[in-house]
Amino acid sequence: MEVKDIISQVEGLFGRKPNKYLMQIINDGLMDIASKRLVNEDTAVTDLMEGQRYYDLPPGLLKIVSVEARQENTSGEQEFAPMQKIDRAALTIGDES
Repeated sequence: MEVKDIISQVEGLFGRKPNKYLMQIINDGLMDIASKRLVNEDTAVTDLMEGQRYYDLPPGLLKIVSVEARQENTSGEQEFAPMQKIDRAALTIGDES
């Protein structure tokens, strides 16, 4: 959709408006979309089960930013530690590690 299409639709619904006003409305909409894109993040927690290799992901998930595992630190408190990325080139065919 192009700007001229948006302007013609707005004018069809609300009558003729100044171009400066219409451009300001379009810019406000674009800024709103951009701000929601930057803060549209969610966190999910899943318990790991011994021997389970695959886990269901939350519905609507678009991108995984990080994976962390909860573990005890030296003082006995729970903390989250980032998981190390597995280098696929280091795996051999049939390797289950």
